[in-house]
Amino acid sequence: MPLVDEAAPGSNKLIPVSVTNFDSVVSMQFVIRWNPEVLKYLTIDRFGVLPSFTISNFNAQHALDSGYVKMMWEAPNSFPGVSVIDTTIFRLRFNVVGADTSSSHIYFTEIVNSFPAIEFEVVQVAGPDSSLVAHGLEDCSLQNGFVAVGYTVATNEPDGGNIKGLSISPNPFSESTHIEYNLEQKADVKALVSDATGRVLFQKTILDNPAGNHQLTLDKTLFPAKGAYFFTIQTGSQNLTRSMICN
Repeated sequence: MPLVDEAAPGSNKLIPVSVTNFDSVVSMQFVIRWNPEVLKYLTIDRFGVLPSFTISNFNAQHALDSGYVKMMWEAPNSFPGVSVIDTTIFRLRFNVVGADTSSSHIYFTEIVNSFPAIEFEVVQVAGPDSSLVAHGLEDCSLQNGFVAVGYTVATNEPDGGNIKGLSISPNPFSESTHIEYNLEQKADVKALVSDATGRVLFQKTILDNPAGNHQLTLDKTLFPAKGAYFFTIQTGSQNLTRSMICN
């Protein structure tokens, strides 16, 4: 899912959900969450790439006020599964209801405290014996979305920026994770961790951080529950954000 900058209050935004390396997939299920105080769900559209895939695969009638939508899909035939080129498989349409400077993450996750539980799972045909392999959150490379209302945020290293690298490892993590970043020049640095609603869980300001490589360790006790969180580092006018998964 993409990063959307300068979203105007009252405007409508399309968030395409795209796949890569979608090969011999038999079924999939997951949850997509957002902040309903910033984004109002309107509809889901642009089907047709996957067989037997329509709005009926979503609990769309529940998505209006809940801030999440559940998706479950199964291929018509379990063998050989479905393979598609790298493409958009559906789109979410939102109305921006948040004020300027508000924001919302849009991210893949799972709901395990509901009935029935919805786990993130992609089932794929694999091996010469055509056995089925299930992939979870930790097995897939996920690009979560972000909508910035009335401002711009960088999630990649722009040319000329002081921060030349930002990595999180391990990710997903179960006990602790290590943040590593590189500064080209000495600078004041602010690091923060937020949840999907934008609530800040951790914030640290480091004055006169010297040029070079730096590390920061985050312990699992910082995170109130399993799920997706976001690490942001700020220096000057540069802001870099990375998603992280606590298992």
